[in-house]
Amino acid sequence: MKIHIKNFLKVLKKFLRQTRGQKRLFLFYGIINMTITNLFLQLFLSKSYISTSTATLAAQIINMFLGYFTYSKLVFKSHNIFINKFFTKYLLLMTFIWLTNFYCIELLKFAGFARTISALTLVPLLAFASFIVQKYYIFKN
Repeated sequence: MKIHIKNFLKVLKKFLRQTRGQKRLFLFYGIINMTITNLFLQLFLSKSYISTSTATLAAQIINMFLGYFTYSKLVFKSHNIFINKFFTKYLLLMTFIWLTNFYCIELLKFAGFARTISALTLVPLLAFASFIVQKYYIFKN
């Protein structure tokens, strides 16, 4: 456990020091991606006949394709984005984010929060986690 905490603090310290403008670019493109994705998510969630899992999955698929091409080329400057290992890692990350989003929305709904408000509050946390994983694992130079 101690090793995991040390590794996390090391990554966090490195993250806070320098990222060659990647945090700003990720934030900029992330806001665009988040806006588009969240518009779809809010639309899907507003329809009572669409389940939370279907709504979050559909929005996550939109997010995945927008994000993969935007972040890989424009933020992390990957030249070989069609290499299967990049896409596979990204797909695993997006699956994890989708499951986290879905279960947290359901948990917050159970606690009395609206699904739409729950989804909005989760976005910054999931975006931060996504940036860290993409920078240090998926598109690591």
